[in-house]
Amino acid sequence: MDLHLGLEEMLAAAADRLPTLPGVAVRILEAIQREPPEVREVGAILSADPALSAEVLKLVNSSLYGLPRPITGVGHAVAFLGLNTVTNLALGFAIIRTCRAREVGAFDYPGFWKHSLLTALAAKELGTRLKVEDPEDDFFRGLLHDIGILALVRLWPAPYARVQASMLQEACADYEAEARVLGFDHMAVGGNLAGRWNLPPAFSIPIAHHHRPHGLPAEAQPYATATRILFLAATAARLLEAPDPAPALRSLEETLEGWQWSDRVAVEEMVAGVSRQAREILPMFDLELDLEAHLALIEEARQVLARQATRTLA
Repeated sequence: MDLHLGLEEMLAAAADRLPTLPGVAVRILEAIQREPPEVREVGAILSADPALSAEVLKLVNSSLYGLPRPITGVGHAVAFLGLNTVTNLALGFAIIRTCRAREVGAFDYPGFWKHSLLTALAAKELGTRLKVEDPEDDFFRGLLHDIGILALVRLWPAPYARVQASMLQEACADYEAEARVLGFDHMAVGGNLAGRWNLPPAFSIPIAHHHRPHGLPAEAQPYATATRILFLAATAARLLEAPDPAPALRSLEETLEGWQWSDRVAVEEMVAGVSRQAREILPMFDLELDLEAHLALIEEARQVLARQATRTLA
C-alpha cells in the first residue's frame, strides 16, 4: 500500500481485488436504466436465479412490508410493490451474497452485516416517517453505506488492522481512525466503488458523505435529505448495538431536533419499529442480536439523559 499515491490511483492499481458487482446485478442495472425500464427483463433475470428470487420473496413476505396475503412470484411482487422495490432488494441480496462468499480473515463480518441490515431497516423506517418519495432507496443505501469498509479490509488487511487498533486505543469512530492511519476513509472508498458499479449519484453521494451530512458540497445538495437519513439510520443502528447506547441516543435526539424533524420522527417509536423488523429479518441472514437486552439499555440511557436534562434546567 503506497500512501504517497492518491485514493483514485490506489484503487485503480488494486481494481482487480475490489468487490465487483455480480453478473445478475449488472444485468438488472442495465435493464432498469433503459428508457423505459425493462420490467419483463428484470422478472426473467430473477426467475433465472431461483436462490436470489427466493431470498427476495422471503423478505417481501416479511413484516417489513406487511402485505395482506403472500406474494408467490417475482412478477407478483413487482405488481404489488413496484419495480424499484424489487430491484433494490434483488441488487442488495446479490451484492451481499457475493461479498459473503469471499469473507476471510479476522474481521468481524457478522458484526458488519448486522450493522448494515440494522441501518437499512432504520433508513427505510425514517424514510417512511419523513414521507420521502421512495423509502426503498433508503433501504438500499443503508445496506451498502459501509461497503467501503469491505473494500479496505479486502485490499489492505494489515493497514486496516492498525485502523481497528487505533479505534480501540483512541476510542474514536472508524472513519476518524481511517483518516489518521490511511489518509482517507471508507466513505470516500464506498462512494468511489458505487460509482465504479454505475450506481446513480442518488446512491454514491450519500454513501460518500454519510458520517458528514453537513459537509455536502453545493452540487450535492439535491441529495441532502438522503444523506441525512443515512446518517441518522447508522446512528440508530449503533443505538441497537452499542454496550452504552447513551451517546447514540443523545446524537439522534439532538440531530432530529436540529433538523426540525423531531415532530415527524419520535426516537422511541422508530427504534420499536426497527426492533420488530430486526427480530424477523436478522435470522434470515444467520445473524443474532439480543434486542431485549439492548432495548433495556436504551431505556436506562433515556432515563439518565432525562435526569441530566432536568438538572441542567434547574
